[in-house]
Amino acid sequence: MNPCLNRAIYAVALLLLCWQGAAQAAEAFPVELRAITQGGGQAQIHAYGRLEATPQKLYFLTDGIMQSLKVVDGQQVKKYSLLATLDPFFIKKEIEQHRQEVAFSRKELSRMQALSSHEVASKKRFDTAQIQLARAQNALQQAQERLKRHNLRAPASGRILHRHLDHAQPITTATPIFDFKADHEPWLVTLRIAAHHMALVDAKVPVKLHFPTHPHEDVSGQVRHSALSQGGGDGHYALKVAVVEKRVFFRAGLQVQATLGRRVADSKGIYPIPLAALSAIHGGQADLYVLKKDQQQVTKLRVAFHRLEGTVAQLYTDLSPYSHYVYRGQHQLRDGVKVRILTPNPKP
Repeated sequence: MNPCLNRAIYAVALLLLCWQGAAQAAEAFPVELRAITQGGGQAQIHAYGRLEATPQKLYFLTDGIMQSLKVVDGQQVKKYSLLATLDPFFIKKEIEQHRQEVAFSRKELSRMQALSSHEVASKKRFDTAQIQLARAQNALQQAQERLKRHNLRAPASGRILHRHLDHAQPITTATPIFDFKADHEPWLVTLRIAAHHMALVDAKVPVKLHFPTHPHEDVSGQVRHSALSQGGGDGHYALKVAVVEKRVFFRAGLQVQATLGRRVADSKGIYPIPLAALSAIHGGQADLYVLKKDQQQVTKLRVAFHRLEGTVAQLYTDLSPYSHYVYRGQHQLRDGVKVRILTPNPKP
């Protein structure tokens, strides 16, 4: 093809592209605006979670064969109550053997003492007899301590939450026997809360806890601590709430609905925005197009929100520099374009 013709086609295409860009820049997209208002958010934060028992797992301190289980799920026990036993057959035979060795060593020591008094036995043989008796007594004491480990007792007054075994079987020191909750340890509730909510929780305000499966068991709780939930990528926190009132729960895992107090000072920074005004909604965030007063150029913001009643979102992103947001027509917009107002300043 002729090089001159190529250059001519390229120049015409460039001219058309520039003309199209200028036309788009001059275009004002039709939109409907609403004024940005603060406040109107909920006085509480609602969250969901599960009941935990702050349980400790109870184990035997020695290996053996399970002989008997003395308690059942949900049973209240006192401190040092016998919970389970291992078969003591072998350890008792060992203790009996050590007792015989102690008795023999004592007789031998007495014999060496008598011979030494008549200068028949040397001092070395007498010292050896003393050492053998001490070793036999130490072995007997250790065996008796191991016998105590064949009994599993309650470390404190509390409740058996779960029994892991139902029949006699071999166990090791790594085999859990019971889930146990001490009376002096509180029940805990773990709530799942979004990061932008976590910053608004007032830890000094009591938490109202409701159990759907126990409608008459509403209790109060107190915020303990929070930590980023496992995985951490979803931006949620695991909030631990201790149950303040004494209640009897026979198992952990119950579903909980919680109402937490919000810091009053933060309620002024809440902006109620209809969900229809948001776009690219994902993971508690969305895009919102806003304008400053007496301007026609929009700004696209990535905002954090909490959905309410399926139609309104509470925004926690600071919108104070702006006066209006685009309610309709935002799907055709880009950051920085000009808009043409269809409905001037309608009430939200």
